[in-house]
Amino acid sequence: MTSRKENAAWFGWAMWLAAASFYSFQFFVRVSPSVMSNELMSSFAVTATALGVLTSSYYLVYAPLQLPLGMFVDKIGPRRLAALSATVCALGCLLFSIADSLPLAQLGRMLMGAGSAAAFLCTLKVVSLWLPPERFSTAAGLSMTIGTIGATSASKPLALLIQDFGWRPTLGAFALLGLAIALLIFLVVKDKKQNSQIHKGDGMISGLKEVVSNPQCWIIAVYTLLMYTPMGVFGDMWGVPYFMERFGINCVNAAMPASMLYLGIVVGAPLMSYISNTLQSRKTPLLITSVSILSIFTFLLHGPDVNLTVASGLIFIAGVALGGQMLAFTVVCELNKIRLSGTAIGFNNTICMLSGVLFQPCVGFVLDLCWSGGASSEGVRQYSIFSYNCGLSIIPLCALIATFLMFFLKETFHLIHDKSRME
Repeated sequence: MTSRKENAAWFGWAMWLAAASFYSFQFFVRVSPSVMSNELMSSFAVTATALGVLTSSYYLVYAPLQLPLGMFVDKIGPRRLAALSATVCALGCLLFSIADSLPLAQLGRMLMGAGSAAAFLCTLKVVSLWLPPERFSTAAGLSMTIGTIGATSASKPLALLIQDFGWRPTLGAFALLGLAIALLIFLVVKDKKQNSQIHKGDGMISGLKEVVSNPQCWIIAVYTLLMYTPMGVFGDMWGVPYFMERFGINCVNAAMPASMLYLGIVVGAPLMSYISNTLQSRKTPLLITSVSILSIFTFLLHGPDVNLTVASGLIFIAGVALGGQMLAFTVVCELNKIRLSGTAIGFNNTICMLSGVLFQPCVGFVLDLCWSGGASSEGVRQYSIFSYNCGLSIIPLCALIATFLMFFLKETFHLIHDKSRME
């Protein structure tokens, strides 16, 4: 006979899966422009810089919403917030698919970012409410795995759909999927009554002050920002055109090698969580992540020529290592009380997502700066591999700084069962 505790555990995992499906969907939406960069530049007659600004509009809204939504999910719970957010994200996807001008497309992209902003927060809030504390890092790693399945779907499968049906009808169809996910969340996810202090306005403000006044929270937040650049710059936007230019292949054939980053994260997120728990350390896997990204991208961009297979393998290994970046959210939660988990995650993700706002347009600017004047028959600018190597060098540079920051971060593994966090 199944015990009540076992039933509660299964129910918690079921709610997590419903919330994680939204996280996966928003990851798909976030990454989708990478396989339609040429189509978007052609449809809206824009340069690489303008395309970078267009796609980064997602982060421009996503990033500042993290902190208020983090406090909000602590106050009302994840159910209604996640369902409403999934609806907004789907509507943004629909608007983007029918946009006939750059400003309208930018508005659609911003709505996608606004709707997506609560996905990760709500997923981890469900974990903190319904699963034991010792399961947090495991569930966080699995959340990243589920999310990156969505990102992988936005590679070759999406490229093939766009090739057959066009980018507008394809995104319109996925908007309907987003609405279905919103309904699933509303039916499955439940809220749980928490410490009443966080429901008071002064409690919310004092909770925010508690998070931002901790220097360790800032260290891990900046680390998270720096180590998001492989995803925000390479995975979300510039990886596919980079492979197209470097190996002279079309978008469909370039989509799969570029998506190896996310396939690696599918493996790496739970693996790094397991390594962290086995070693009883958060810092060691975080250090492995930054050093690996520094080494791999330096070799890929500035090392000897390699073939497509080797380059794809390197990106996969980088993705496995990048799975450790997810542990940063475990660290920021362990640095704070459980009732402040949403606020802490929101703060960390606010800083993290500034990566996309800052570095996607930055790479586009460098590409335009190094542009030699070449263009396709459709009038779309073509950039040399030298231009891409210069622009994408922001990735190993960020990894170098992140490695340096790890020497100032304190170990938090021992705080899992700290009774003061239960207050």
